[in-house]
Amino acid sequence: MKTAAFVLALLSSASAFAPVSHTRQTMRSFASSIPADDLLLEARECAATGTVSEAKLYLEQLLDIVTECDSGSQSPMCEQVDEMAEAVASLRARVDSVQR
Repeated sequence: MKTAAFVLALLSSASAFAPVSHTRQTMRSFASSIPADDLLLEARECAATGTVSEAKLYLEQLLDIVTECDSGSQSPMCEQVDEMAEAVASLRARVDSVQR
């Protein structure tokens, strides 16, 4: 859990991310229907070729999952903290590169 807390602190400190609140429920419904490994794969692919809007949606979903893991969730995603951190870093880089 220390790793999840560290990742959450690291991720929440970046300034480029602005949540897209009006699509939050849509993304949760969408992401909950995707297996964990597929969600990470799609997030990485989005970071490479997706739009900023898509990257923000995946970023928000992964940050929500990290928060849930830090709160004690037993989700299979919580065992993939390093992979989530890499995907989040890639998504942030995608958002930052386009917004500059």
